[in-house]
Amino acid sequence: MFTNLDSAKKYKESVFQLNLSKQKLKRFPKEIIHFSSLRKLDLSRNKISLLPAELGQLEQLEELDLGRNKISLLPPQISRLIKLQVLNLEKNEIRALPEDIGNLVQLRKLNLWSNELKKVPREIQQLENLQSLNLRGMVFKQSEIELLDVYLPHVQIGYPTNCDCGP
Repeated sequence: MFTNLDSAKKYKESVFQLNLSKQKLKRFPKEIIHFSSLRKLDLSRNKISLLPAELGQLEQLEELDLGRNKISLLPPQISRLIKLQVLNLEKNEIRALPEDIGNLVQLRKLNLWSNELKKVPREIQQLENLQSLNLRGMVFKQSEIELLDVYLPHVQIGYPTNCDCGP
C-alpha cells in the first residue's frame, strides 16, 4: 500500500492500494487517474470539494473512501466504476446521488451517513448486491423511508434519525 503520492507515481502500473487520508488535500490529485491497477483508494479526512469526471477511468477500483471531505456533487462518471464494492461518502455535503448509481452493480456497502440528501434515486434498487446502506444523520420524509423498504428489502439500512414527517 502506498501512502505517498510521489512514491506511487514511480510505480503507476503496480499501485493497487493508495491511502492519502489526512493529507489536507483540497483537490482530487488527478495523477491518480493514471494508476490503472488501483483497487483501493482512500482520500478520506481531507478538504476535497470537487471530484473530476476522470474518476470514472479507475475501472479496477473496488473500494473508494471519500468520507469526511467537502464534496457536494458526485460526477455522473462515478457510475462507470462497475467493479466498486465499497463506497464511503460519510460526512460530506452531498445533496443528490447520480441517477446512474444503479450501474454500480457490484456495490455491497454504501455509506452516506451525515450528508444533505433528502431522498435516494429509485435506481438504487438496481444494486442487487447491496448489503448495507447507511443513511443516518439526515432528514428524510416518512414516504421516502417507506420507499426504501420497498426498493431494498434485502438490505440492512441505517435509517435517518430524523424524519420530516409533516405534510
